[in-house]
Amino acid sequence: MNQGAQNNSDIRLVIAGPGGGKTHNMVGEILNSIETLAPTRHCAVITYTNAATENIKARIENKIAIPQNIFIGTTHSFLIKFIFEPFAHLFDIAPVDKHYIDSAKLPYSLNNVPAAKRIFVQKAKEIEAVNNLLDKGIVTYDKILEQSFHLLMNEAVLKAVSNRLQYVFIDEYQDSRVYQHKIIQKIIEQGRTKLYCIGDPLQSIFRFTYTQSQLRKEPKPNSFQETPLLKLCKEKKDETVFITENFRSSTPIVTLINKFIVKYNSSYQQEAKGVNSGIDYPVVFLKENEIKKLIEEYNACKQFFEIVDEDERIAKNLFLSDEWSLFEGIASENKLNRLVKDNSKPSSQLGEVMQLATAMIGLKKREIISITADELTYRKFSLKVFRAIRKRVFNDDAHCENSIRKMFQDEFKIELKKETKGKVQTTRATENIKIITSNNPTTDFYSTIHTAKGLEATSVLVCAKTQNQLLKWLAVDQILSDDDDFRLGYVAFSRARKFLAIACLQPVDLATLNIIKSLGIELSTEINIDTVFNSAT
Repeated sequence: MNQGAQNNSDIRLVIAGPGGGKTHNMVGEILNSIETLAPTRHCAVITYTNAATENIKARIENKIAIPQNIFIGTTHSFLIKFIFEPFAHLFDIAPVDKHYIDSAKLPYSLNNVPAAKRIFVQKAKEIEAVNNLLDKGIVTYDKILEQSFHLLMNEAVLKAVSNRLQYVFIDEYQDSRVYQHKIIQKIIEQGRTKLYCIGDPLQSIFRFTYTQSQLRKEPKPNSFQETPLLKLCKEKKDETVFITENFRSSTPIVTLINKFIVKYNSSYQQEAKGVNSGIDYPVVFLKENEIKKLIEEYNACKQFFEIVDEDERIAKNLFLSDEWSLFEGIASENKLNRLVKDNSKPSSQLGEVMQLATAMIGLKKREIISITADELTYRKFSLKVFRAIRKRVFNDDAHCENSIRKMFQDEFKIELKKETKGKVQTTRATENIKIITSNNPTTDFYSTIHTAKGLEATSVLVCAKTQNQLLKWLAVDQILSDDDDFRLGYVAFSRARKFLAIACLQPVDLATLNIIKSLGIELSTEINIDTVFNSAT
């Protein structure tokens, strides 16, 4: 038999909507695979975020001790471990000693460039910077993706990688870029590896992903129908498994979500099955158009319906829009935290503190580990930092940075150079202090819809800037459009567990109100919340 030929059993595709228990199902499959996993081969579990990685690790550890030949990590971590780190230096792509970074940032302003050309000049300069950094052993995540694909064009490399991998599990497959899809495809075609992937096509925001790319010629889908998960769905049409339960949201929220799902495939229309399935708070469209009054009206609705918050693992409120700036102006007075995606769940906090400590110390992680002797010792040090932060022993961000640096110097008997202070990710780290030091790390957040993918909250307010934007979010008939905006509403609405409110910063006309009501969304003007709202304002 041709070694490159695929057996029907090589790929298992699962389609599950929001709240469908994707992680629960995948963990069950992972545990089953371990029973037949050869000790000389690996099972790789590829996730979309660090938080998802920690979540899956915790769930598996609740059942068994994770064997050494089980890898659980993000796409880039997977590529580094199995392809880039072992082979890149052999083909003179990068030196042996490498440092990995998210992306390249230009160290200078482009204000002297005409505004109409600025975005194109910036992109060209970033691509040039990424290529120059690679020669120096500084590798961006985009470059890992591109060069891993090119490495697999070598048959010896491809064979070596596929021989190592007995199972590959991929979460949130709708977020896979074309390069990722092609890499996995080439591995599976060797006939040595079985693939389990799970995703939701309607949560594919594919154009946004490629606009952020710092690669010159990255392949991209020509249309929504050509995205990796949709192509896989066509190839495995008769073998696709659909999960139809929603364990997250109330029945009214699931009913709204289903109006989008049915336009794609009625086979995975959802039924509310979780603890919130019996809740019948309506989905509400708010009347206010000014952001401060919107927050007041939203809170009045919650008070009117007597929304009860859930346990500390679940955010109480999530305020969503397509831009960070929409809620930034009122965040402080309303005690809203800017959402840091990997920091929104307690299981990921140690990893976040390790990043914060690394930033404050001002050295690269590998430099720190050379001082601490091993990563375990550094994790123990980070736990001390975590406890100090939780006790709120710092007066401000500068005090925090100075204290962490002193803790490190005292612990490891080393003098840190002054010029290393504040050199690495200090801005991001100090922003995250506000979340980590919160008495309740999962209270109230604001975010863009893109960043909130995969997350949830007891109550959610989704706010459009314009009537036209709102209409796109509500256009169930356009869910399969090539325009990502038509799927943003579906992604945003499905974050809510108990209560969902929708709003617009522009007054909407009668035709739009009729569309809103046709979707089963109730108008706040027709709900008797005036007494509560007036007393709140």
